[in-house]
Amino acid sequence: MELVERIKQRILSALGHQSEYEIIEERFLKAIIDAFTRIKIDTTFEEKIRDNIVRDLELHNPYTKDFLAVKFFFLSFEDWENISDNERSRSDMAFRTTGLKFVLECKTLKFADKKYLEEGLQRFIELKYAERDNFAGMLGFIIAGKPENIVKNLKKKVRTFHPASDIEAWLSKKCLDQPLSFQSKHLRNNNTEIHIFHLFFDVRAEKK
Repeated sequence: MELVERIKQRILSALGHQSEYEIIEERFLKAIIDAFTRIKIDTTFEEKIRDNIVRDLELHNPYTKDFLAVKFFFLSFEDWENISDNERSRSDMAFRTTGLKFVLECKTLKFADKKYLEEGLQRFIELKYAERDNFAGMLGFIIAGKPENIVKNLKKKVRTFHPASDIEAWLSKKCLDQPLSFQSKHLRNNNTEIHIFHLFFDVRAEKK
């Protein structure tokens, strides 16, 4: 494990980052935000929106395409992971390199739907996703409703959802100053903590 940690730090340094938190915000999340300046949103299907993001990350994105091309780190969608001898789980997206994996789960939203917690965040709590990782992400694609209200109401629900002791310190912190975003930290079933980046995008066909 010590060797893996040294290699991970060298990779982070080569990419110009000093920590996992920094590479997640300054490269992976920036890449996703940048992708939304280019991709065409002509669907309300979660998987198709996700696929358009992945395509941009691989072919056009200045934060990721060159590094993915030379396999400096990897990007997978519908990422499978073994939970036990009898069960496998499939998350929507994952960036990975030596010693680091950043899993992202995607949800389409028309309101502050409980499925965001029960079919998304809960999977991190139950260790079905990102069991060996300290950080993970949730991407919300808002296809109807008022985005600001949806994010505000989801934050209220997330606040009491298996909260870590310092969750309040993170809820007020946005992701890269994006207005439709926040962060949180939760206690998992094995008593370890996981830090979640929540990032939302307004993909409504008719924005009002």
